[in-house]
Amino acid sequence: MQGKFDFNARDGELLGLNLLDLATQYFPINYNDELLQGKSMNTAYQAFTSSLSLENNLLTVNKISLKTPVLLGEGNGAIDLHTMQCDINLKLSATNEKYQNLKLPIRFLIAAIRLSTNWK
Repeated sequence: MQGKFDFNARDGELLGLNLLDLATQYFPINYNDELLQGKSMNTAYQAFTSSLSLENNLLTVNKISLKTPVLLGEGNGAIDLHTMQCDINLKLSATNEKYQNLKLPIRFLIAAIRLSTNWK
């Protein structure tokens, strides 16, 4: 089994992963009331795109692009569909132009991440 596809989603959430909470440990991001209300175990995003290719049981994530109200993310990785293990490399930066040159590299070696969006 093999193939290639692109994935584009808007206004959704990465379930079970709070990138904002992680990033605030390293970036000078101030929480405001709106961000605090949405603080949970999830990451709300404005845009999530990825380019993927599939060969046998390996889903290669050639490119990931993530935009949240305060974070930008770029990365790549692989997902073993047989074991459902993810190996994702992501570089986060702040949307604030003053801090965009700061990059926080993150590597995820985890079981699958669930994605939620309003399907239209």
